[in-house]
Parts: sequence; C-alpha cells; structure tokens
Amino acid sequence: MDPLSIAASAAGLATGCTKIAATLYTWIDDTISIDENVAGLSEEIKALGRVLDSISSASASAPRPVLAEIDPDGSLWAVVRATLGDINNTLGKLSQLLGEVEKSSRVFSRGFLRKPTKQIRFGLRSKEFVTYKDRVQSYITAMTSALQMINVCLMIHNNSSQDAVFSMLYGLRSQIGRVEVALHQGTEPRYGPAGSSQEDDDKQITTNFRQLVRVAETFHSNASAITREGPRSTVWGGSVLGEPLTREQLFNIDNWIPPPSSTQQDETTSPTTIVNPSYHSDSDDDIDEALIKRLRELAVESRHKGDHLKAENFYRKVINRSEASESNYDPQDLVEDKINLAYACLHQRKWADAEAIILPIAMERKLADITIYIGLHALALAHMDGSNFAMAERCCKRALWGKRKILGKENPSCWESLALLSRLCKARGDPEEAEAHQTFIPASYQPVLHLDPLVYLNGYNKKLPPPPTILQTPSPSTTQASQTRHLVVGVHFGTVQTAVSFALATNPIVEEGVIDKWPNRSGTKIDSTVPSVLYYDPEPTRTIAGWGYDIEDALSPSGYPKPGIEKSQWFILGLMNPHRTYIDAMKIPSPPTGKSPMDVVVDYLSKLHDAIWSILRSSFDMEEMQIRWWFAIPPVWDGLGGAPLRASTLRAGFIRDENDDKIFFVTEPVATLLYCCKTLLINPQPSDTFLVVVASAGAVDLAAYEVIKGNPLDLKQLTTPSGDFCGSTAVMRNFSNLLQTRIKKLDLSKGSKIAGRIYAKGIIDFNTRIKHSFSDDGSTWAVNVGLSVDYPDVGIDRESGCMAVTNKLMRACFNPPVDRVIELITDQLSSVRKQHPGTSVKTILLTGEFAPSVYLVNQIKRHVGAAFDISVVGSSDALTDVARGAVTAGVLQEHGLLSAEYRTHDYLRPGEGEPSCQPTAEESQWQDHSCESKKER
Repeated sequence: MDPLSIAASAAGLATGCTKIAATLYTWIDDTISIDENVAGLSEEIKALGRVLDSISSASASAPRPVLAEIDPDGSLWAVVRATLGDINNTLGKLSQLLGEVEKSSRVFSRGFLRKPTKQIRFGLRSKEFVTYKDRVQSYITAMTSALQMINVCLMIHNNSSQDAVFSMLYGLRSQIGRVEVALHQGTEPRYGPAGSSQEDDDKQITTNFRQLVRVAETFHSNASAITREGPRSTVWGGSVLGEPLTREQLFNIDNWIPPPSSTQQDETTSPTTIVNPSYHSDSDDDIDEALIKRLRELAVESRHKGDHLKAENFYRKVINRSEASESNYDPQDLVEDKINLAYACLHQRKWADAEAIILPIAMERKLADITIYIGLHALALAHMDGSNFAMAERCCKRALWGKRKILGKENPSCWESLALLSRLCKARGDPEEAEAHQTFIPASYQPVLHLDPLVYLNGYNKKLPPPPTILQTPSPSTTQASQTRHLVVGVHFGTVQTAVSFALATNPIVEEGVIDKWPNRSGTKIDSTVPSVLYYDPEPTRTIAGWGYDIEDALSPSGYPKPGIEKSQWFILGLMNPHRTYIDAMKIPSPPTGKSPMDVVVDYLSKLHDAIWSILRSSFDMEEMQIRWWFAIPPVWDGLGGAPLRASTLRAGFIRDENDDKIFFVTEPVATLLYCCKTLLINPQPSDTFLVVVASAGAVDLAAYEVIKGNPLDLKQLTTPSGDFCGSTAVMRNFSNLLQTRIKKLDLSKGSKIAGRIYAKGIIDFNTRIKHSFSDDGSTWAVNVGLSVDYPDVGIDRESGCMAVTNKLMRACFNPPVDRVIELITDQLSSVRKQHPGTSVKTILLTGEFAPSVYLVNQIKRHVGAAFDISVVGSSDALTDVARGAVTAGVLQEHGLLSAEYRTHDYLRPGEGEPSCQPTAEESQWQDHSCESKKER
C-alpha cells in the first residue's frame, strides 16, 4: 500500500470514527446517568479520529526520497497498513455492538421507561465497552508513533535544525515506550465480546504492535544516524530536496568558509588564481569541529538531565571523531571527554568500563584533575563491595596519592580515602597496617565513610575540590537534604491492598510518584496498588507459589488455588495482639502449617521489597542506604504493632540491622492530613478541628485532631483512636452471601464448575463497578455473571448474561457496614465534645479504599454532616493518598519541618525503650521469629 492509499484509508476510518462518536453522543444525551465506560469510549473515539485525520494529511505529503533513505524496506507503510486494518475491524465490531444495544433498548423500553432501560443495557455490556475503549487507546498510541515518524521525515526534508529533529526523535523514543506499555496491556486477559474471534483479534493486534515497536526502533536508529552526520545536503539522488536556500542560510554558509590567508590575497591580484590545496580540508575540519562541539553540548545536556546512557553514547562519538580526525585537537579536551565518559559509566554502575578509561589517565603523574581521583575512590568502593580487595586497594592508594598532590595531606577528602584504605586492610586480614593508616587521621576528625560509590560521587561538585566531610551532630535541615539525595519511600501496607509512593527529598514541596508496575506472569501489571495476598506450595517446602498479581502459577483454570496450594491473606493482622485492640472482633485467618504470623508477613514484605527495589533501581542511581522507608500504620497500632512490623521489615531486607535508623512509622490519619494539606485540599488554620476517617478495604480507623499551627502543619490529637472491621470487604462479604444463596437455587449438577464461574464473574463485576457506584436511587442493578441461560427465579437473563438485583437487596449489603461507620463517627464526635468542651469538629476527612463509595459518602453527609453542620471532604486519590502522605512526612522531616510527635519510630529504635528483638511476654507470641538470622540483601 503506497502513502496515498494509506492517506485515503485513514481518512475513511476517521469518517467512521465521527459517525460512531455521533451515535455515542446521542446516547449520552438520551440517558439519565451514562455509564462512565461509554462516556470514556466516546472521548477516545474522537481522539482516534483526530489522529487518523493527521495521518491522512501527513501520508499524502510524506517525502518519499527521505523515507526511502530511512526506511528502505517500506516497513513503516506495511505496519501502518496492518494497524489500519485492525482499526477497521474493531470499528466494525463496535458498530455492531452499538446496534445490538440500540435494538435491545427499543424492544424492552416503552415511554417513560426508555431512559432507565437504556441505562441498564449499558450496564449489561459495560465490560465490552471497556475492552473497546482500551483497544482504541492502544490504536491512538500506535498511530501517534507512526505520525511522529512521518513528521521526522518531513523535518529532515525541510532542512529543519538538528535541535528540532533531535527533539522530535527524543519524543519518538518516549512514544515507543508507550507503545510497549500498550503491548503489555494488550496481552492481559480481557472481559470483552463473546466468541472465539476475540482471542484471534487480540493475537493479531499484539503481533502488529510488536512489529510497530521493531519498525519504530529501527527508524529511530536510522534517522538519528542521518541527523548526526551534520547538515544534510540539498541534493539527494540527483534531485533537489527541500525549499531553496534563503539569504540568511547562504550568509551562514559563507561564515563557515574560513577567510583566505594573506598569501592568497596577494595572489588573487594576479591574473591567475591559485587555490590553496588545503582549502577544502580546512573547511571540512571546521565542519567536523562544529559537529564535535555540538555532540559534546548534547552530552552535557544529557548528563544534566540524568540520562547517563545517552551521555555515554554522545561522549563515545566525540572521542571517536576526535581521535580519528587529522586536526590537532587540544589533548586536554580529549582527556576531559574521557573523564566525562568514565563518569557516565560510573553513574550506570558500569565499573569495568569506567576503570578501563580512568585508571590509565590516573597513572600519568602530570595530570592534576581532582575528578580523576574522586572517580578512583568510587571504583575502590565498588571493588570492595565485590570483595575484590586487591584491586580496591590499588585504586584507593592511587586516589589517595592524587588527592594529596592536589588538595594537600590535611584535606578531609584525603582522610576519607585513608579511612577506606584502613577498612580494606582489615578486610584482607592485616589489622596492623589498618591501624597504621588510621594514625594519619587526626583524632578530632571522624570521616564519614560512604560505602556506596554513587552516594560518594553525588557528594562532590565535579569541577571543584570536594567539600569537608567533618562529622556533625545529625539535625534535619534544608542544607543537609540538599547535599545528600535522599529517596523517601512511603508504604501503606494494607489488610487487602498495599500502595507504595516515593519522592526525592530535594525540597519541602515535591511531586510524589506512585509505583504502578507490578510483576505478573505476562510481565507487568499496571495498577496503583498490589493485593496483600500470598500463595504457598504444599508441605513440606511451603515455598511461595504466588503473591500480589503474580499468582497465575498458583491457580487452576477455574480461578481457585491448585490442589495443595494454600492462600494466605489478612496476614498483617497477625502482628497485632488481639487482646489489646479491636482486632478481637475479627477472626484472624490462621497462617499455613509450619509458618508463624510473622513468617507470612516477612514473606510478603520480601516480595514487595524486591518489586519496589526493581522499579527504583531502574529510575535512580542510588543504593538502599539512601532510602528512608516510611510505613503508614493504623492509629491503634501506635505503640502496639510497630515493633513487630519493624522486626518484619528487618528480616525482609528493608533495613540492614537493629541499629539502622532509616525506617519510620507515621499513623494513617496524620499522613492523610499532611498530604491533603500539601495538595491544598484543605487549608488548615489554628484551632481548626478535623476528624479523619480512614475507610480501608478491611478496617475503618478514626481519630480527631486540632490544628496548632498551619505552616508547617502542627497537630494535637484530641481523641483516642477507634475503629472496626467495617470496610468495603464487609460489603463484599454481604454481597457474596447474596450471590451464593442465589447460585444454590440453580439446577446445576453436583460438582459443576459453572457455579464457580458465575460466582467469580459476579464478584468481579460488583467489586469493579457496583461497589463504588451504588447510590440507593431505586435502580435495579444488572450484575454480569456470564450465564447464557434463563433463570427467572434468580433473575438471570440469558440475552445479557446478567443477574438482576433490586435496589432494596443491594442496600441491604451496604447498610450494616455503613451504619457501623456512622456509629464510629458519632462516638468520636461525642468524645471531642466531652473531653474538650467548646471544641467542635468542622470537617470530616474521608479517605481509603472504601471512601469513593457514593452510598457511604451520601449517608455520612445525611446522618452526620447535615445533623451536626460538618462538611465532608473526600481525598483526591483514595487508593494512594495515605502512601503519598507518608512520603510527605518523610520529605518534611528531611528538611526539619516535621513535628517529632508524628514520628512513631522513637520507641522502636534499639537502645530507646524496648529493643525490637526482646519483646514483652505479652507480645512474644507475635514475634517468635524476629531474632532469627537476617536475610542479607
């Protein structure tokens, strides 16, 4: 298919998108409360139409000569043609689906029931709309990548600047990453249109996406090579490309030509013009020098952006061109380029590459660049970490020699290298020599020995002598935080779900990131939280068969654990003493045979730690010793559950030993208030009073606080925390009982697997769609159970595959937990009035997995807000804001802005109160393995 045919096809598909979008718009306008999946699909269809219009225009004007140079095999057009075919197929099936829904709505609706009935029909096909929405999003990503490739060709054709082309290529590289994400998402199981053709469609789309990624990577490589060769000629294959040169362009080219020498000027006065034979080579050298200069600038820009791999590639290009050039470049420039290349390798932990570059330079006695010896010290640390003490000592001695020559023997940086040399001597079994090296360090000075190479490197400005590292009394301050790049990681270890957030503590107000990529069998699962669940192999091994989303190997095709596999959940409750908290209201699931409650928690935290570390390591150049772990815990745990949790994190590898002070605990309500204050969801003023309700999946915890100071936030706790197991899981349990009761009425043969499938589909539909959307508006809910048989007695319609549940029955599932939440809230309000006369709560701050429930929020507003004149505020991101708040607490502490009362780690630290490995008799049953050998990482 040639570009013009592709342009026509894209234009036709864009018209199809417009028609479908118009149909969806009519439905949205004709429905009481449109399904959010339908509304989302409408917006995605419009966006796809816009991209296809752009593809049509760009393809028609695509410069064929440039495309032939970059994409000689025509792979780009082939993959675009294949993807357009997929889009055409998807739009056809989507039109068919819309027709079916429209037809069913006309048949089953009459008069005033037309709008409610259409709403129910949307609910019945909701999963199919989700599938089509995801597919359309993937097509948008793919077509945007193709559009960027065509635009790169147009820019090269029009002789755009290298900066502009490089910027477009950089954007293409980012877009390739998005296509890869869409590719991984496309391999996940979907709930979509029934029939065997769906699986074939998914395979075909996945195959075409993989081909698109390969084509885009090849295109990116070829286009980058062409662009980096310098300004393109306006002549290609005998044809003139691009627009004629302007006067300004001609003037710039004239400026590139070196002026003639005095000899040439004299000779030009004679009738015969003699051309200097070195003229052309000089001009080539100037062009080459300009290109090298530009490559070096790009390397510096990449290094400043933290893209060390890109910086390495640019520096290697600079060095290769400099060494191959016949011109006499300054040797010092070449040395500096090699040092910068070595540092780019160091920041990627390519120790061997860095050593091969920097060690020969360090052996030349005439060089006085301190960065050489700083790099050697870092290499010594890397060798020590790898137990290569001989090479570590060699690098350290040379680093010490260079530092003494440049900085003087009394410089603290020299003492730091001496301290490392002493440590190396101890490691290889020579305590006498270690002591001798130690005597050169003044007794009044205690070197801060950084054990991680990158921590050491980050402490120095590359062009200046290293600052003194005199040990001072630790005190959080802005200066301290700016000198050391601390990564704060917040963990909300929940009963059912766990959320993880992180941020660099560069300033008091930073944007937190959320870890949303979790391992599973197909590669990565994208979600803002990970389930707190484990699966164990049968005895006697009891090894972990699955955790979080990586559970495929532990489950049978029916979705239940394989024979002998044991599922473990709610295990975090095993760390608490049931006689001292509200946990006695809940029966804790027993741990697998041969495992203690703490063993199970440690197993889960170990898997969680590995997943977190894998993501952070790919994004940051730092080791764990730079991480500050902040765990958000329920307020009733303060003083109860923290000690065994700290012991569990020790065994799981979050901290290295009992004396490690890099783990902290903050209560969930405080974390919530800190985050909401930071995001301006609330604007606390002195004397304001808040009741924080953390409505998680398992438990609901409450505590009231009065604001002492607004900036930085200083709080006073007014009430004793309270709570109960009345979270969204209680609602799920009630619906589960309803669903099981109905399934028992079905006429199914004994041992049939149909019952299990009905139950699983119904629970999934309730959990993902109905649980948060139910509003007690009188509607009958259609729960997708995937059964194509009529069962009037249980409300199952074979056409839709759904089970009808009345509003009354659905409300009965919600009422008991919601009523208990309201009771807990009123008890807290009463405690505030009794214990603090004259003080009244003005705002209820609601967060947690249960917080998005429309029914819960409405009931609280109705029975509490209106009755007591209290505003009810929902958090911005109920699933992750507690973890984000834990990060906020950590960042504020790094800058000395966090009240010490918020940190609950002081009583947990060894030497400060009760040691973590020596619990009281009452707590010993929950810590029976906390003093075992620690897992080394």
